[in-house]
Amino acid sequence: MLSLKLVRVVVGVLAVILGLCALALAGGALFAGPRVNWVLLGFEVVMIAAAVMGVLFARGKFQDAPGLALACIAGTVFVAAILGYMGSDKRLITNNGEVPLRWFMLSRVMAGLLIGLLGAATVLLRSRKSLVYLGKAAATGVPVLLAGVAYLKFRGQLAAVPGWASIITLAFGGIIAIVLISASVHLLIRAFQEGKTDQA
Repeated sequence: MLSLKLVRVVVGVLAVILGLCALALAGGALFAGPRVNWVLLGFEVVMIAAAVMGVLFARGKFQDAPGLALACIAGTVFVAAILGYMGSDKRLITNNGEVPLRWFMLSRVMAGLLIGLLGAATVLLRSRKSLVYLGKAAATGVPVLLAGVAYLKFRGQLAAVPGWASIITLAFGGIIAIVLISASVHLLIRAFQEGKTDQA
């Protein structure tokens, strides 16, 4: 079982970094340019709220359902990072030029994903059955992902296949993909159900 104390420490460190970064960008959105970047400012306020929730979690709050709490924090960070980046046209305009926001966005998306993974781990590692179902979910889901990557890589060569053969192949492959995705999602849900206790 994953140590919840360790999870709280990691989340606390990430939350402090996210909060400081958001404060810096919020200040830039307010004062660095010829006009206020309201879109970026709004999403940085959301990011600050997520960071505050992360710090509170690290200090022992929201422990009745740590997995759910971390999922909420992770989702907020992930969405705020991407929408703030897209809504501000991927850059911060200052009086001295433009500051690209790509690396800010990527680093915070990664932080959000890490927090989400920690939240999932706190649930899935409670039960051995959860790991069994997780393995089955991966076994049915990963082949679909690999097939999709292969299709994107070789679709130029597939253009030479006769039309009727292409239609049959895609239809048959689509049915198999739907079945495997459905099975994978079902098994993933079962994995989380097996890890559920009084603490979600």
